[in-house]
Amino acid sequence: MKYSETINSLIRKGLNEVNHSINGHLPLSIRREILQTINEPCVIGKISISCALKVYPIWNDFFKNDTEIIGLIKQSEKFLLGQINEKELLGNAEHLEVFVQDYNKEDNIMVMFAGMTDVHAAYDVLTSGGMEECVSDEEALQNPDTWDTAFIASLAYNGGAVALDAINHDRNKEFWNWYLTDCIRIAFFNDKLPYPPTTSIVSAKYFSGNNIKEYRTQPNIWKENAECRSRMNDIKGILVKIMDITHWTKSDFYFYHVGTASYTQVFYYKGNELVKFNLDINISMYLSRKVEN
Repeated sequence: MKYSETINSLIRKGLNEVNHSINGHLPLSIRREILQTINEPCVIGKISISCALKVYPIWNDFFKNDTEIIGLIKQSEKFLLGQINEKELLGNAEHLEVFVQDYNKEDNIMVMFAGMTDVHAAYDVLTSGGMEECVSDEEALQNPDTWDTAFIASLAYNGGAVALDAINHDRNKEFWNWYLTDCIRIAFFNDKLPYPPTTSIVSAKYFSGNNIKEYRTQPNIWKENAECRSRMNDIKGILVKIMDITHWTKSDFYFYHVGTASYTQVFYYKGNELVKFNLDINISMYLSRKVEN
């Protein structure tokens, strides 16, 4: 299929959604609509491979002088060109998927997502990159088995956070703007995909050495610790009382770490409008101590 005005219109729709979204997210429904409109296995495969190349420097920065994952990316491109068979690519992808999943740990989750992007790109070129029609945006976010290659790449690019309320919004917006512009155009118009140079590039440096940026980590001890659950219920009771007084329709409470610092945030809803509730510093410190203790 040629790069049509219909595709252009969907890209504009996607850019409008991303740039007006609080978290810079491109919904699955729009991603699916774009790929279904393209409906060309070779172009869709190149989009997935471009996503893999976008986050490959994160993997290579962790595994210096990597040959296996970059080899899988090159094999995926060769498969699109009819230069290797399905059995060869599938066997290598399955082998590397097991290897990458071994890094599904909190400290390495960004690296794991980068590696899984490459593996999923290989699967995409084998299956023509189809998406499940019946899966909604909300269901997809809750089920990692439904995550598409571009979404996994976005998780790697913004630091490895899984929940949309915990991601780096600026990096997420940057990724989806790239996806809707450069990535899709490369897939349509470039015969040669943009393999990274042998030297370190910005995407890798952003997460390495002295340039490392700390992201939110969500403590989950409350799931296993009875005392912590009790304290969380105390906090819930406080918020319920506030809601009764203020007539909020709903309240969200977030507690997270960035490096060694702890943070609490409370949001409330006035009808359908989400509003941040600016806690007094003493209350914020009190709630943080409640959770940490």
